[in-house]
Amino acid sequence: MFKDTTGYLWIYSELGIARFDGYNSKLFRHNSNDANSILDNPVEEAFLLPDGNIYLETLEEARLYDPQKLAFNKSFACKLGTGYISYSYRLKKDNNAFFFFTEEKLVRVSNAECDYFQLPEDWHFRNTTAASDSLSNIMLNVSGRVYVFKSNVKRFAQINLYDRFGKLDTSVFSVAYSSVAHNFIAISKKHLYRYDKNTDEFLPGLDLHQAGTVQQRYEDDILLHQNNYFAFTRDGKLYKLNIKTGVEKIVQLNKKIPEIEIDGLKMGLIDKNGILWIYSSYMGFFRYDILSDQFEQFVHEPGQEGSIPTNNIITIVPDDEGMAWIGCGVKGLVKMEPVMKVMEHLSPGENKKKIVYNNDVINVRSFLETESGYLVGAIQGFFRYDVAKKEFFLETTPYSHYKSSVSAMTRDKSANFWCGTWQGLIGVVNSKSKKEIKFKIQIGATEVRTLFCDSKNTMWIGTGAGKIYTVKVNEIDFQNPASLRACLNFIF
Repeated sequence: MFKDTTGYLWIYSELGIARFDGYNSKLFRHNSNDANSILDNPVEEAFLLPDGNIYLETLEEARLYDPQKLAFNKSFACKLGTGYISYSYRLKKDNNAFFFFTEEKLVRVSNAECDYFQLPEDWHFRNTTAASDSLSNIMLNVSGRVYVFKSNVKRFAQINLYDRFGKLDTSVFSVAYSSVAHNFIAISKKHLYRYDKNTDEFLPGLDLHQAGTVQQRYEDDILLHQNNYFAFTRDGKLYKLNIKTGVEKIVQLNKKIPEIEIDGLKMGLIDKNGILWIYSSYMGFFRYDILSDQFEQFVHEPGQEGSIPTNNIITIVPDDEGMAWIGCGVKGLVKMEPVMKVMEHLSPGENKKKIVYNNDVINVRSFLETESGYLVGAIQGFFRYDVAKKEFFLETTPYSHYKSSVSAMTRDKSANFWCGTWQGLIGVVNSKSKKEIKFKIQIGATEVRTLFCDSKNTMWIGTGAGKIYTVKVNEIDFQNPASLRACLNFIF
């Protein structure tokens, strides 16, 4: 969901894309009898480009919106290959050419012609940031290293950063452009660096002490506004850095649902009143005053009609009138009034075919049959389905200590219970003693995607990075917690 330059709110989903003026909406969907309609209803991506154009991408093709014909009938000039558009800019000193990143390349568009530049390293959404001065330079930060793309030479060049002791610093996790200082900054676990245009290098400017807690994952996890830089820590707190003074703050936002410790936070916009809007998949949303550091948390309150209908917030767009438009998972669009902060539902109720617990939708990832029904693994934790009662219950034992998203679970040939989480935690509960041992995979992307036990009682573990591990179950010593890691074998 986003707002265009004329004030329309655009909302896209698997049903198409809609233009909404606050009262009425116009829906754009595929129509086999209309050549100007979009080619496929599931919209994969849509957003506002720097030049004011609206970009739309389906599985079939990418198009631009024509406001005169009220249709997405303008072809997009480039072949994207794999991956979506990310970080887009206009460079004034390069004939106002349009640049954007995909997972494979930096693409330049000018006069309907496209040039493609190979990235110096593989793009990883979880450890890649980019920034531009909108004149002639684009900075790229990948896996702790920094590269500059200069439009006059049309190529990437690496810039090595050295700390105060002259040691190479490869812990950079963010680059940004300050509109106040009119300069690039790079932030690492050690320092805030400032770009020197004369020597073409980054020089350490401020010593940082809490930046090591920051976990940059996606483009919308960071925000630089005037002299304030915002990011999230590994445990789901807000990190605030004054890039002028070096003052750091870490703020515990989630006060109303303390049992949720998942770092599913996303950075929204800062409105004209200096309010930073933060939303999450599990904890509702937050209004954070960047000057006073005061904040409010809004969560679903059963029985309260004025509360948000779910804690799963997809996006938030505040407007200039003080209202906020809130996209809620499964529940649709909600308008938040500025004075009373009452939530008004603007879309139909939830699909009753969804699995709902405590008025919230369970994002189910795995099932396991039990004596009384099923154990359900979800992003929100463990749930138990009682076949006799035909009801879902929050599971309290023996798995309630798992605070992270459950992604896979199974039993081995010895009937031991195995669980893998979205954060890379693997736990095994002995079927007889009920003792548990657990550890976290540290190599590469750590999401545990699948668990499978073969006929020889070997557990196979697949991760989000495409890596596969095995554990010989019979060699695990439940009296020795370190034995599980010792039994772990990397296959490829």
